[in-house]
Amino acid sequence: MIALEQLSPIGIGTHQIDRVERACALRGLRCALEHGENFLSTGTSYGPDVMETVSCLMRSIERERIFLCVYIEPSVQSGEEVRAAVEAYLRRFGTDYVDCCQIHNPYETALSLDTVYEELARLREEGKIRFLGASNLAPSALEPLAQQWDLRLFEGLYNFECRNYELEGVTAACRNRGIRFVCYQPLRRNRTAQKNYPLLAEVAQRYGCTQNQVILNWLIRWKGLQVIVKALSLDNIAANLAALDLQLEAEDYRRLDAFRCPECDGIAVDWNRSGVGIPIHLLANQF
Repeated sequence: MIALEQLSPIGIGTHQIDRVERACALRGLRCALEHGENFLSTGTSYGPDVMETVSCLMRSIERERIFLCVYIEPSVQSGEEVRAAVEAYLRRFGTDYVDCCQIHNPYETALSLDTVYEELARLREEGKIRFLGASNLAPSALEPLAQQWDLRLFEGLYNFECRNYELEGVTAACRNRGIRFVCYQPLRRNRTAQKNYPLLAEVAQRYGCTQNQVILNWLIRWKGLQVIVKALSLDNIAANLAALDLQLEAEDYRRLDAFRCPECDGIAVDWNRSGVGIPIHLLANQF
């Protein structure tokens, strides 16, 4: 089994991999795996075609080669449905356990977080889940959940523009508690590079790389975070991994740290379904 300390800094994203033919998607997933990416995140909300593609991958490789993280979707209505969702993943993927399980968008479910995690903890005791994680939590919810249920992984929106979880102290809290913070949408589906911010363009030109490579390097090497990236072509996978080899000067990292995005900063986040602002998981799609 893969230990948390052995997770690759770049993980395999599966959102919208059904936009290409399954054979192409499978080749891309296997290519990422062969190049050392050993963390895969997925969930039923991504659709049946994505689930079938991931199932094909899981059934074709040695189980110990991949760290599988799955989501409990907010449609669950009881502890029994939480259990049923996890066991459905096990059957679909032909495995006895998932490495990590977390509720996807916790404030869209009618269940209390305690009810969800009580059942997940029972499944952990039974060996069907190795670690518990969380995703899209309000900053105020992390500490009590982490303390009570021993959370080991947190998936949150974080990228060059959207730094809400850092500003709210979540990335620091994860670091202090030994929780791995995993950034989703680290490249904002290429929209950040399309903005062509002068700072990113300048740094990329100086080091002879792409803006996406600058972002990935900054997130992983300077911020100490893990990322999930959907990349299905050999060229894109290789380019992402090459970002790890860049050697940026500390001053350039500090300049990247100091960047602020007024478009993002001007959008209010609704952390607790107050009706004011937008949920954190939708923030990166607003500009």
